[in-house]
Amino acid sequence: MSDKFQPLMEEQSVRTFEQDIAPTLQFSVPYLSEGEDERIRSFVGIFYELPFPSFPTPKFSFFLGNGWANGKGKFKQKVRILTPDRKNAIIETPDQDFDLKETTTPFMAVNYFAEMVLPQPGTYWFQTFLNGRLVLEYPMVARKVDIAQK
Repeated sequence: MSDKFQPLMEEQSVRTFEQDIAPTLQFSVPYLSEGEDERIRSFVGIFYELPFPSFPTPKFSFFLGNGWANGKGKFKQKVRILTPDRKNAIIETPDQDFDLKETTTPFMAVNYFAEMVLPQPGTYWFQTFLNGRLVLEYPMVARKVDIAQK
């Protein structure tokens, strides 16, 4: 074999680029309270709809847990809840910073919404944003029920 067909082997400098890897939203769970075990977070009273005897509703409080996974870098999460007409937010969190050091280390952002009042029955919309971009939106129905019903 002739030398002219030998591959040219040059030493290449090895460069690594630190680059953020956007995480995925593994779950988003609205719930009413947390379990008693301090070693592990547990969701109690997970809901996708809420029955109320009257509107505007009495004040109530709840949590929203968002689990981020498979990412690396510094990020900002924001949560917004829209009215049924989808024109107004009844609440919006400020940007919440979080840092994922390794893709295998997840992060759970928990928001506590205290003394919420829903002005009318209907479908409210939970929205979660990552770095200002909407990544998840889902409905939550608030419905009127007669408290005499069982």
